[in-house]
Amino acid sequence: MIKVRMLNKDDKSLAALALLNAGIKSRIKMLNHGFRVVFVGDWTVAAQVLTENGFRFANGLGFTSSSQFHDNDPNHGEVFVRYMEV
Repeated sequence: MIKVRMLNKDDKSLAALALLNAGIKSRIKMLNHGFRVVFVGDWTVAAQVLTENGFRFANGLGFTSSSQFHDNDPNHGEVFVRYMEV
């Protein structure tokens, strides 16, 4: 079982840097329950980068489906990140 924790501002910076290193431009806004990532790029790459860096969806699992993304388009999207793997 994957153990997770709530996100903090350092996690926001890590996500922004990981996405930037993968060539994905993003804006990240901290929320009470995690953060929202709005990005320009392929959702599959964004999903892979977030999952590989320990970020988790609301159910504590990695990002694997386009249904986890909002405003999903081949060139941009939005996703809510809730947890970080410990």
